[in-house]
Amino acid sequence: MSTTLLQSHDLAHGYEFGAGPRVIDIYDDFSNGLNTDTTTGLGRWFFLETNAGATQIVDIAEGRGALKITHSSNDNEVVSLQRNVGVLTSQVAPGTPIRWGCRFKHTNVDDTDLHIGLSIQDVSITASEPADHCMFRLQESDASGALELRVGKDSVYQDVTGIVTLADSTWVRAFFEFWPTTGNLDTGTLNYIVHSGGTRARGSITLTNTFPDDVLIVPTIQVQSGNNAGTDSLYVNWVRLQYVLAEYTEGTG
Repeated sequence: MSTTLLQSHDLAHGYEFGAGPRVIDIYDDFSNGLNTDTTTGLGRWFFLETNAGATQIVDIAEGRGALKITHSSNDNEVVSLQRNVGVLTSQVAPGTPIRWGCRFKHTNVDDTDLHIGLSIQDVSITASEPADHCMFRLQESDASGALELRVGKDSVYQDVTGIVTLADSTWVRAFFEFWPTTGNLDTGTLNYIVHSGGTRARGSITLTNTFPDDVLIVPTIQVQSGNNAGTDSLYVNWVRLQYVLAEYTEGTG
């Protein structure tokens, strides 16, 4: 199996004749609107909110159209959007990565708790951060706008702190890729790249038994309003998850 399959021209659109799809590309730029439902499995996104009143629209004036989540005046109001499709690490082809990317901005980066990346799909995550996830985050307690990357499995975490300091209402492009170790899928190398405000930051971290490998993880956007209880907004231009399925075994269904 080629480790460059994600960029390979050998598979037209990631589909192999006689076997089926190999490259899985889960992408949303919200150009077809926002499709949500409060029941898991219905709609494109599973929607949760701790206090009624926040609004979720597609703002066509932002970056070819962007999801806009605006809080009500409720303090610590949580809005969570979780896709109904994702990735199981055990189904990924050996020697290939799980790749994630997104483009977002927030109007008040030092007065919000934001998680954006991959997590379990669970109604309980609105109460706190997801127990199993790999996500970029902002913490209101930092009061600095410093972007972090947190990875956790069974509530055991590894962090990359101070990647870049974000500015209010400034677009961010954030990417990570995880290369699992064969035979020990919660361990491996996590690479990340972040662009914002003229700054480009990149790095790597070795994960040890912390990447969620035994549960389905899905694209997740979770934002919580700060103590100022204002009407701050999060904009998300696009999100993307991409990986390669393990090679098909002939004769199986």
